[in-house]
Amino acid sequence: MQTRWMVKHDWQWDGKGYCELNPFLGSHPSEGKINTMIPLGIITHTLIAIALPPKARRIWQGLFIIGEIGAIGNNASTGVKLDF
Repeated sequence: MQTRWMVKHDWQWDGKGYCELNPFLGSHPSEGKINTMIPLGIITHTLIAIALPPKARRIWQGLFIIGEIGAIGNNASTGVKLDF
């Protein structure tokens, strides 16, 4: 949702230019790419989690949750909003 918001604001909202740090999306992905890659990432993440044994699954999920919280917090601190 935050990446979608950044696209709609042409990667600039306070006079500064920003970029996406997700290497799978590229620095300035289109909305179409976001709409494709994010669901594919969710599916891939889920399939990997299902394939892992329970202890490894908790570590896998925990690392990604921590990473997502960090990214969301960082984006919010620069003024990025959530866009549905």
